[in-house]
Amino acid sequence: MGPLDNFIEEFAKENFFFHQENANSYRMEFTGTIDTFTVWLKVNNYTNGIIFCDAISPINVDPSRSLEFINFFNHINSGVNHGAFGLDVSDGEFGFATSIVFTDDELTFPMLENPVRFVSYMMDKYIPVIEAVQNGSSPEEALKLVD
Repeated sequence: MGPLDNFIEEFAKENFFFHQENANSYRMEFTGTIDTFTVWLKVNNYTNGIIFCDAISPINVDPSRSLEFINFFNHINSGVNHGAFGLDVSDGEFGFATSIVFTDDELTFPMLENPVRFVSYMMDKYIPVIEAVQNGSSPEEALKLVD
């Protein structure tokens, strides 16, 4: 039994079907408007701890263009109040992540639901933009897809 099992049942009622991967990690495949990607809930420390929530893209960007994409993600991140896009420069994997800090007695389902919905929304919104840049569009032109 994992630390978020009670909440996983609540997520299922909202059509978010997480499966426990190990003692502290839960995974869900989320189908957005464009693509399917992976959403994770990872518990760092359940008592007075941190829960990380991230969405990992089904596509990778060209690792040889890492600096270009780091700058592009920094531009996007500058307009985001909570969370950030990140890039693994070794293989081009990217995702959007956020976290919540809590104490055991204050953790509620809405506290978990909001970041799950937010990372899912951000990944769904920006996958077409990132694909456009990957396929040769300028960042400025690609961002017009979400403006």
